[in-house]
Amino acid sequence: AMVEVCEIEHVTLPEMEKAPAAPTLTEVAARHLARYPERLVLTSSASRSLKQCAYKDVERFEVCLEMMATKLWPLYHGGKERMHDLIADFEARSIGFAGGTAATTQGRSNDYNRTYKGRPVDIGRHFKLGTAWDPTLTMRIHFHWDEQDRQIVIHHAGEHLKTTLG
Repeated sequence: AMVEVCEIEHVTLPEMEKAPAAPTLTEVAARHLARYPERLVLTSSASRSLKQCAYKDVERFEVCLEMMATKLWPLYHGGKERMHDLIADFEARSIGFAGGTAATTQGRSNDYNRTYKGRPVDIGRHFKLGTAWDPTLTMRIHFHWDEQDRQIVIHHAGEHLKTTLG
């Protein structure tokens, strides 16, 4: 058998395609606000908390916003769904719901004192993404229903709000 010995002078590798960058939390929020402007509002405070948020599960955040616009909004707007069934839908996607925050807890921190269009609002209701205190694994989305404009107003989208002054 013949064996040919040769010297390789140059190797060209094909260009590797870069995977598209995953969207950020802020980009996901902007997309949903643009898609549902009559249903979802993000306050400037919520925008700030979102920009500072270290939460990593962008997909779960996106699912939560989508469900808020398509499931929660109809509940508040016209009572088309039962809250009990709606909570089960969120929980099936590992998103918890707190119907309020105790007044004693809210009273311990100024984070809960919010106004919207000159009126004080209760932002105790919130969705819970994750259950740890680690901000990369946990996010809270605090909101209120604005009856006048028929919109879900998000006041905080980020780590746990403080429960003590200081």
